[in-house]
Amino acid sequence: KYAEQKSQDWNGHDTGKFAEPWKTCANCRRHYQNKLALDLAIQFVAFAERQHPGDQMIRLEALHLKLESLEDAIDEKPIAYNIISVIVKSPMLSKSKRVLFIQALAYNGLGRIAAGEMTDGGAKLAVAYFEKARDLSKAIEFAGGVTLAEHNIACVKSRYEGNNSVSREDMLVKSQVLYKQAVELSGQEAIATITAGLNLAVALKASDHGIEAERLLIKLAAMCRQVHGPDHGLTQSAEFNLQDLKARIVASKTQDGWTRFQALRYKEDGEKCVIQGPIAEPRNI
Repeated sequence: KYAEQKSQDWNGHDTGKFAEPWKTCANCRRHYQNKLALDLAIQFVAFAERQHPGDQMIRLEALHLKLESLEDAIDEKPIAYNIISVIVKSPMLSKSKRVLFIQALAYNGLGRIAAGEMTDGGAKLAVAYFEKARDLSKAIEFAGGVTLAEHNIACVKSRYEGNNSVSREDMLVKSQVLYKQAVELSGQEAIATITAGLNLAVALKASDHGIEAERLLIKLAAMCRQVHGPDHGLTQSAEFNLQDLKARIVASKTQDGWTRFQALRYKEDGEKCVIQGPIAEPRNI
């Protein structure tokens, strides 16, 4: 009811402000999260269609909020297609920077979904989507969108085309930029920001910055537990990556070759190491 009233009092100019009551708590000024965020986004779409049936810009804002609130790629895909369809059918909308921004995010989402299919066809489609997101971001001078799209394009090509142009150092620098931009754009607690933080932690670990990666994961895991709860997928991912990072693996040569064990602790001033195992797949040697 509060969100409906605030939207009804809207001045008719900035559609971003029209959407604000549906995504931000009036008391603490923090964005709604998880199921509450999705429920409000669904109500916002219904409200927009009921109160403003002919206003495609308001419809776009509502669909964009719903897209941001979804966590399952299966659910994201039809919403992203819907957003693009609305824009294509309303050429006048494409003159707005806000619309191009929403369109770029929709293409980026479709690119992630296509890349997640883990097939050559999906990879080609993902690159095409990311290129559209990059070009739209360039058109509106959205540096964060350009960096994200180029990063995603390079990662997909590296994985599926055997192009090793993405070095660990490049990956680390781009991951740092993307995380910083996500914090500035959405705040530290947003799902997109935490996801960018997890990617940064992986890049830090791969570049032998284990201490920095551990500190970041401790921060992200604590934030996830507080904001999203212990059962949320991001919380579990952060905690798994943290435990994985803390694991120490040692290799011992036997008659059968090298065998890997998990190191538990050292004894006698480091002269002896207490181990557990063997283990099949090493994680952090």
